[in-house]
Amino acid sequence: MLETAQLAQLYRTQIRECTALGADLSQFREDLRQLQLQLEAASRHIKAAADEIGAIGYSLESGPSENSEGTS
Repeated sequence: MLETAQLAQLYRTQIRECTALGADLSQFREDLRQLQLQLEAASRHIKAAADEIGAIGYSLESGPSENSEGTS
C-alpha cells in the first residue's frame, strides 16, 4: 500500500513537471517566433540601407547630372 501511494505521488509530481515543461516550451516557441519577426524586420532595414547606399554610390560614380552643370 505504501509503495502504491509513493508511486501515485511520483506520478503526480511527474505530471506537474511535464505540464510546467510544456508551458516552458510554449513560451520558448513564442520567443523564437518573436525573434524571427525581429530578425526579418532587421533584414529588411539592412537591405533598404544597402540599396540606398548603392544608389548613392551609383549617383557619385555617374558624376554631376546635366541639370546641375549650368546652375552655379
